[in-house]
Amino acid sequence: VVKHGGQYMYCEKCKLCFEDTLCPVCGNRKVRQIDEKDLCFLVKKDQLWSGLVADVLKKNQIPFIAQNELGAGLTAKIGLCSERSLFYVPYEYLQRATDLLGEIFPGDSIQ
Repeated sequence: VVKHGGQYMYCEKCKLCFEDTLCPVCGNRKVRQIDEKDLCFLVKKDQLWSGLVADVLKKNQIPFIAQNELGAGLTAKIGLCSERSLFYVPYEYLQRATDLLGEIFPGDSIQ
């Protein structure tokens, strides 16, 4: 991630930090400079791996929020195996979390 004017930019809608003044995911122009406490998207993993991600973050004392992508109703209908979890961490922990998960999932797109 490259800094824009010495500071990373943040899209509240996508919860991403990035360079430039335009969100690369949703095209939002209403971005702002990121704060250490802002929740940032870390990774999306299916149910098989989401428990491992949560364990690694907990063991390394990295606060996180895990959010199911489909929701309980749809997951109950189509099955747990189709569910994916989205993980978010405060910006101040993002680099550390990215490095830890990069060791576990080499080659995967983390953050």
